[in-house]
Amino acid sequence: MRLFIMLVGVGCIWLTYRVGRDAAGARVGLIAAALLACNGLHVELSQVIRTDMLASFFMLWSSLHAMRAARSGALPDHMRAGMLIGLAGATKWPSLLFMINGAGAIARGWRTSGWRRSLLLLPVLPVVTLVTLLVVSPYLLLDHATVLRDLGGEARPVHPGATGGSFTDNLLWYGRQVLVGGFGVLGACLAAIGLAGLAWRARAFASAALPGALLFLLAIASQSLIWERWAVPILPFLAIGIAAGLEEILRRVKGQWRPATCGLLLAALMLPMTYATISRTRVRAHDTRQLASQWVRSHVPQDASLLIEDASFDLLAHRGPVLFPLGNAGCVDVHQFLKAMPDYQQVGKQRAGKAIVDLGNVEPSLLAGCMADVAIITHYDRYRLEAQRFPQQLAQYDRLMRDSEPLMTFAPQPGRLGGPVVHIVRLRSSASTGRMDILPRR
Repeated sequence: MRLFIMLVGVGCIWLTYRVGRDAAGARVGLIAAALLACNGLHVELSQVIRTDMLASFFMLWSSLHAMRAARSGALPDHMRAGMLIGLAGATKWPSLLFMINGAGAIARGWRTSGWRRSLLLLPVLPVVTLVTLLVVSPYLLLDHATVLRDLGGEARPVHPGATGGSFTDNLLWYGRQVLVGGFGVLGACLAAIGLAGLAWRARAFASAALPGALLFLLAIASQSLIWERWAVPILPFLAIGIAAGLEEILRRVKGQWRPATCGLLLAALMLPMTYATISRTRVRAHDTRQLASQWVRSHVPQDASLLIEDASFDLLAHRGPVLFPLGNAGCVDVHQFLKAMPDYQQVGKQRAGKAIVDLGNVEPSLLAGCMADVAIITHYDRYRLEAQRFPQQLAQYDRLMRDSEPLMTFAPQPGRLGGPVVHIVRLRSSASTGRMDILPRR
């Protein structure tokens, strides 16, 4: 599955070239594809199993056909764009916002196709989108109650480390994190120049590709939560804008100086991006939770019980009980839980209304069932940073930490070590604490 997602990420780079080429020429397409390939967020989401990259692939592909529909007015292009948006919506529902590109394509082709044909084409894309969505995901109708419940669960107002602010604050956050953080200050300036130029010159792109990206950006900025990965579908359009901005500058440079200017600007853009991407990849490969698991395997006896908050697959071989918090179910024994083939619907009910499954969200009356010899606490500091938003969760952690003996702490280091602050503690209230000997530190 990770290999599949990686191939989808490569496909997004190829589609970025195609959209950029159709919008403003082959050089813009090539530069945009190169910029996307060097973007740290795009690289990261191309290496993990999430729906964001696949949805981005379908949205970008649909934009390519919507642009063609804007130029040709051909029925097959409208239908292909609709089918791809339906696939995108089945992957990640906000992708359906890209249906606005169909209206833009109709508006662009009004003069060439005539108003009667345009009116006949208007319902084609939304109808094909809906049919495709229901064909590939029929349980949207067959089990609509679950769909509504799950959508309600997704619309939570707060999440540790990801709670947003006002619409303007969120929009500025995405600008800083995704645009400036991903492409640099120079990239942000070129994107502004390039997108303004494309809006004026590349009418098919401006009417049948850019509206979907802009509406998607406004939609994620209007949410209560902010996630960097939500902006992945915007990255190709930013890369195309930067490439178009570079092209605008090159047009004003004399012919003999053009190659040198292009090379210098590309180096100024891509070298910092590449370095940041390599650094981001290195940090992601060295995580505090991995170090904590290694320490536990080296220092904690195999018959001791463990309490974990993250899905530490590298601790599944531990022979003693491994407990994991699951909301209203309290803490479950991981070995027994997995052996019984857990029912996902039941798991969803147990964590319903909980922003995240951790010790802070365990039903207080069931917290006693979470006592183990050693606990690996990974979410405590996230709640401490947002104490006013999560007073109840923080109070549970504080009680637990007061009744514990610290053994080891792993903290992230900028540019070297990623992950949260991890506390490994001995729980004094565990019945077996007195007979457990922690091996000497190495």
